[in-house]
Amino acid sequence: MKRIVTSLFQEIHGRPYSLSAPDDEAIIQNTTYLLERLGLHMGEFWFLRDSLGVYSLELSNAIVAEVDMVEESYALSEFAQEQINSVKNILSRGRALGQTPHDWLEIVSSLHFLKNYEVADGDVAAKFVAEKPQYSDTYLTSAAMGIVDVIDELGCYPT
Repeated sequence: MKRIVTSLFQEIHGRPYSLSAPDDEAIIQNTTYLLERLGLHMGEFWFLRDSLGVYSLELSNAIVAEVDMVEESYALSEFAQEQINSVKNILSRGRALGQTPHDWLEIVSSLHFLKNYEVADGDVAAKFVAEKPQYSDTYLTSAAMGIVDVIDELGCYPT
């Protein structure tokens, strides 16, 4: 069996996933959420918004199972590589804004989830900042909302 999610984590972040690294759980959850919203289906993961972005219990279980697997070689489809590059570009934009991958993925995935699944009418960024005042920088949330809009334009997922 192939390691899917943890292999994609390594492709995007340039290092293996670690159960003991403090931010890796949140990073892999948010990364997988964005890949799925961009149309790269990896499993039956049901996401909810939580304190560190989005979270899927099914994904968490899959990650634990994958860590113990022997890694097999794999080849990425052109579509998968495009989605990986999209997430790398999202991370690059966050770095340019001085954000860590953990924080930037949390911001983008939370705003995307709020916009598409929680806030029918109203200011998504204002709701997010009310819940997470540490991200109150208007330029930062505006840049993240721009990325959310691009994901919505490019993505192929049910809303």
